[in-house]
Amino acid sequence: MEQVTQPIAAGAEQSCGCGQATPAPDASAAPAATTSPVIDPASLVAAVQAVMGQMGIAPAAAADTMAPALSQSTIEETPVNDSGAEQSGMPVVNEANIVYALGSLGFDFGTEARRDTFKQLMAPAVFNDVPVPPNPYDARQLVEHLRQMPSEANALIWTLDLELTPIYAIEAVGPYSAEINSLLVEFLAGANVGDLSTEHVERISVPGKLSSRSARLFSGQVVPVVEIDNPRGLYAWRANRLIENALDQLEVKGANERDVTAATLRSFLDRVYYELRNLGRLSSDRALNFAATNAFQATRVFAEAIVSGLVFDSVEVVQSPYSRPESDAWDVKLKFFDPENLRRARQLFRFTIDVSDVLPVSMGEVRRWSVSS
Repeated sequence: MEQVTQPIAAGAEQSCGCGQATPAPDASAAPAATTSPVIDPASLVAAVQAVMGQMGIAPAAAADTMAPALSQSTIEETPVNDSGAEQSGMPVVNEANIVYALGSLGFDFGTEARRDTFKQLMAPAVFNDVPVPPNPYDARQLVEHLRQMPSEANALIWTLDLELTPIYAIEAVGPYSAEINSLLVEFLAGANVGDLSTEHVERISVPGKLSSRSARLFSGQVVPVVEIDNPRGLYAWRANRLIENALDQLEVKGANERDVTAATLRSFLDRVYYELRNLGRLSSDRALNFAATNAFQATRVFAEAIVSGLVFDSVEVVQSPYSRPESDAWDVKLKFFDPENLRRARQLFRFTIDVSDVLPVSMGEVRRWSVSS
């Protein structure tokens, strides 16, 4: 994965992947105590919050008071759906509302009026010496328009899509919003070049914070808004160039070995994206997404496995049994097997990722050992 800018930062804490605290049960609804004492859930929650305060762990981050870049006609104050945590079934909460998601970049106008303003302001395009009327849905024309008028990017609703379905609206906020929008424009340009080009952008990574607001798209779909206040951590998924750079850094030599390593690495990246798709809200999901993003570390694993004649089997993410203070560490385990001898012990590669910050970070070295098949 090619890093297009320097990594992003913001505090993070363990939380539920959804963005809202679970309300305490009504004590009055609990059955009357008989022989054993009954603990008041509200008192227990208050006690836990007090202990967290003494440890310096803040409660859920307050909503950003900065004026939103999207218009009020397309932004609504609605609760964010909890589906990410429910589908995963993980008890880990995400009170800081941190998101690290992978997907393809899209755009939306929200309303017909907003779309028509773009069409009115866009200059006629010329393709093969033939003038073409302005078309805001033509990504090539839109990119050229946004390059000529960068401020227009604030009027767009940028979306992060999974299989052509928007899952988030991306909003640039803060003093770096112009730089963030400029990167999004270049990502959109790269997404519309040939699939075989080294400049083709297949997917992007979006580290940010889930706000309490939602955006209504032109289709009527309502999606939560992810705020990005720093370009740090925005990556463009140029798989062809990424794999070549990783092989060069690892000094993989020999045409056959390079071809096999490249194919295996691409298989891993595609498998993470298509088979293990997630919303990037839970701690385990963010660790998995960053493992796919951190191609250099993953490539080291695959290079060692291929030399041993192994084939990728499965990936597992578990919470690390220990970690440094104030961290949220998860172990990513990649398993490989010998296709010529299924009775041979599987090889497990493990590396740890800390997802307590908006931009996750790798911890320690890659470790390897054998496990029963």
